[in-house]
Amino acid sequence: MGDRPPDRRPAPPSRTRSLRIEEPERRPLLAHRVTFSHELDREVFSCYASATSHLPVYTSIHRIRRDIVSVVEDYLSLEQLRDVRINISVVRPLVDKLYEQDDISIVYCLLVNRAQFLNEQEHLKNRQNVNFTRAMLCELVATRILRRFNEDNEGPQNLMVLAHILIAGFEPFQNAPQEVRDEVQSFLSLNKTLPALEVAILSESRHFLSSTSCQKVYVTSHG
Repeated sequence: MGDRPPDRRPAPPSRTRSLRIEEPERRPLLAHRVTFSHELDREVFSCYASATSHLPVYTSIHRIRRDIVSVVEDYLSLEQLRDVRINISVVRPLVDKLYEQDDISIVYCLLVNRAQFLNEQEHLKNRQNVNFTRAMLCELVATRILRRFNEDNEGPQNLMVLAHILIAGFEPFQNAPQEVRDEVQSFLSLNKTLPALEVAILSESRHFLSSTSCQKVYVTSHG
């Protein structure tokens, strides 16, 4: 056998070692995109809490936090998070995994986690820390998922789906175990129901708010 030609594949970008996906979390990209299956025959905005009261918001918030913490272990800039290799190995698998649940509260849960990560890094003098990167990843994934819902729902239903995702109200302890709610009962009164759009504003999620999907709802509602 002759000598093998030298491997000319480009070297991986520096610092990508700080992002990893555990093997059980690896999953193929969706062969087809799911469609929005919730009941939308009537107006279902935040004033109709019963339309979304079954969604496991508390569980989703904590599951998303575990996923984000497990893959981000060091500071990365937004440009590095958008790197092709990181997009393929980290961002898209997260988007696919969460979007596959067909749960409109996922965008809210991601933005709540962003706000929490930002709160945890406030006491640090340097913004270049791991929690800031985790917050950016939450916003990036939320933006991509909202875009998926926009692309996969055509016609008159499109705007209704996006508005429902952004305006339906949730609270962080929704469907938490009763023992958890009992422990934080005094705290619950301070956590009013908020829509994803308001959480995005409060957490200064500029990339999310300036996205085409989000602007479509804003322009229509203020047009």
